[in-house]
Amino acid sequence: MKHNSDPIVSIQSRMSSTFQAVETLKQVLTTATDNIQSIKTELQAIENGLLGLQTNEELIQDNLLLKAQLKQVEDELAYFSTAPATSLGPKTQQASNLKNTSTLTSFRVDFSTPFQGKNWHTVESQGCWAGPKKSSSIEIPVLKPGKYRLELVICGEITKGILANTKIQINGKSLNISLTNKVLPASMMAEFDIPETLNSHKDFSELLLQFPKVVSPASLGGTDKRFLSLKAAKLTITAV
Repeated sequence: MKHNSDPIVSIQSRMSSTFQAVETLKQVLTTATDNIQSIKTELQAIENGLLGLQTNEELIQDNLLLKAQLKQVEDELAYFSTAPATSLGPKTQQASNLKNTSTLTSFRVDFSTPFQGKNWHTVESQGCWAGPKKSSSIEIPVLKPGKYRLELVICGEITKGILANTKIQINGKSLNISLTNKVLPASMMAEFDIPETLNSHKDFSELLLQFPKVVSPASLGGTDKRFLSLKAAKLTITAV
């Protein structure tokens, strides 16, 4: 015969496991924070050493890229430390969150993990190349009506001029884009409005990137025969 206390024992056991998991997560976050601080110190030392080597452009650019990647890691760590349950990650989680999310006021895509969209190559450790066609799309959830700021971080450009001439649309509406940097990594910034009636019958909205051209690295003397345009690292959409 089962005792009435069995469900309570089960709950207590699960609660204990949950607390242990939380403590483990705290330790992981603490370790990650310590590692970031250590890396920042080492990068600063490298940067100080490069001050007298301004002619070595390759080393300087590598150091800038590492600092940008470290900043991205810091942002992700801070985000996931406080992120709500609807934060998006791998494609399976992303797919389940694209529906019934009209109360969301933020959206993020990490292009080094699977995401939902069209005309993209296989994801890589630092991001994902758009191509082979001259337009690529990203599915975003139906956000709560209001004003939003978009930031798309670009870490690769197959040839000069593509980034500066890329256009962005959301549900067919063109956005007024500004660029934060003239060198990579750079951010494409824009603000837009979500009206009350936008896509009320759909499960997602569409962000469309339109490129002036796509180029194969093979045509530039390389071995990669894919047709590429820009390499995206991260997309962030937040209410303002």
